[in-house]
Amino acid sequence: ASGVPASFSASQKLTAQGEGSVLTTNSEFSINVPLLGGKLEEKAAPYLERVLNAETAVLADYVAK
Repeated sequence: ASGVPASFSASQKLTAQGEGSVLTTNSEFSINVPLLGGKLEEKAAPYLERVLNAETAVLADYVAK
């Protein structure tokens, strides 16, 4: 979101492994607020993890069909 002192970036790589595949996600999240950024990151991180886990579940469901 523009105007917010936070940033999030992620990349995903899908690779073959045996009969299936592996999805690897690398992400970086930061909040640039002096003195409070670290605490805010700790509070926000579980929500970002939920989003990534939900995305993974949707992909797994799609691939299973």
